[in-house]
Amino acid sequence: MNFRKFLALGSLTVAACSSTPRGVPLSLTPREDRPIAAITIGDATEVSLLVQELSLETIRAEGNRLYFVADSRVTQRLRDLGYTPESADILQVERRTVRVYRRGDEAEMLRSGVTLINREPDYWIVNGPLRQVASLRTRGYTVTALGPNEPLPREVRIRLPAGQSSLVLGAFELDIYSVYSAPTGVEVTAGAFDAQIDGLRAAGYNVERISTVPPGGS
Repeated sequence: MNFRKFLALGSLTVAACSSTPRGVPLSLTPREDRPIAAITIGDATEVSLLVQELSLETIRAEGNRLYFVADSRVTQRLRDLGYTPESADILQVERRTVRVYRRGDEAEMLRSGVTLINREPDYWIVNGPLRQVASLRTRGYTVTALGPNEPLPREVRIRLPAGQSSLVLGAFELDIYSVYSAPTGVEVTAGAFDAQIDGLRAAGYNVERISTVPPGGS
């Protein structure tokens, strides 16, 4: 998963603040109070055309689903074009990236339906729909907004066997800093979040974490 794109979906995705003492509650009230609907789309070009032709106010795209602000004019125009707009639940569409302070087992926490991004000493950083994030608080977890500059990628070194191209890492959508040949193969330095590191290791790659902040980071 490309977490940089995931976290850059706009104001409906990331809630950050300059100071986040533990225990300060995070507002999970939806920022969008107008009706939301969804249609099935093919690609980004199709979305651009709909925005241009219909002045469609998009919320976000996920897979082949496009979520947008619905009104009678827009939905009728979409039906005329052969689309089938369906009502959507804003609590499932609008997302937050938050801190969840550690309590118990990570796997149990993730059963709420949120997605892990990073593991910090005292808390996890996760992203999820408002409904799933709210369920964490219901289950007794302390959930707060992000701290400054969070989440931070880790700088990692990935060692590939001789003869293997760094292109094989494309599926992991890392921020690659450098690629160079070593006596035993190819070494790649990159920025990755913990969930991406998990995926690399699960796929059998040799991953060494170098630091928390990538070169030039703060």
